[in-house]
Formats: sequence, structure tokens, C-alpha cells
Amino acid sequence: MRPVLPTDAQFEFAAQFPASVNVVWDFSTSPRERLLWQTDYTHIDETNPGGRRGPGTTSHCVHGRGAITEEILDWHPFHYYTDRVVLPMVGPWIQTHEFQASGTMPPSCESGSSGLRGRQRLFFQLIRRSLGKGMRANADRLRQILQEQMP
Repeated sequence: MRPVLPTDAQFEFAAQFPASVNVVWDFSTSPRERLLWQTDYTHIDETNPGGRRGPGTTSHCVHGRGAITEEILDWHPFHYYTDRVVLPMVGPWIQTHEFQASGTMPPSCESGSSGLRGRQRLFFQLIRRSLGKGMRANADRLRQILQEQMP
């Protein structure tokens, strides 16, 4: 599975974090850790057909009365992963989350989504501001957690 490249992304989000790429990766991919900072989820159920997280792993992220399904398509630990996200009544899209360390800058995570068509594209246009606001709030919460864990 080819990752979503910045030139293909129809929606993008990027944030920097005060921790190593490995720590940011763990907080971004572990259901237990995600619940600490993705405050809109009440629980995440994960199924790992291969016995461990990787291609084929599915997560059902429950928030309020709805659930989002995520299926890992491509898995390169500490570098990037690509998943298919399915939102009820909106349908599926593909997103890649890339983790980078760059010299003296804090590690970053950049996410890009593609495959948005028709109704999905309209939906994303309508919620772009609130989606970005929610993603920024979650990133701020993760940043705060990571800062509290620093020695």
C-alpha cells in the first residue's frame, strides 16, 4: 500500500511533540495510550488477526453514539502507517500518519487523507474547521501528557 503523499492529500494535519519518535509512535498507535489524549473516544476495541498490531489490525473507536473503524493497511514502525478509516454514513478514506525526527526540532507527526469523493469531500469541507480544531486540541493534550512525563 502506497502511503498518502503530501501532494495527494486532500486533508492534512501536522504537530510537533516533546518526546522521541518512538514515544510519539506508541502514544499514537496504542489504544490504551490513545484514550489518554483522544478525549472524544470512550473506548477503542482492537482486533489483531496476526497476533500483534500491523496490517489487518482493525480498531473500532467509539465516541458517543457512533464509532469509527480503522484498518491498518501498511505498517512501518516509528516511520509511518497507513490506514483505511470508515465513518458511518460518510464511507471510507485512506490516511497516512508519518513520524519524523529532524535534528534539533522536536519529532513531528504529519497526517494526510485521500480518497475523498463526492459526499465525503463535501462532508470534509463542511467540518474542516471543527475537525482541525479537534485535532489541535488532541495534539495539545498529547503534548501536555508528554511534557508531564519528561524528567
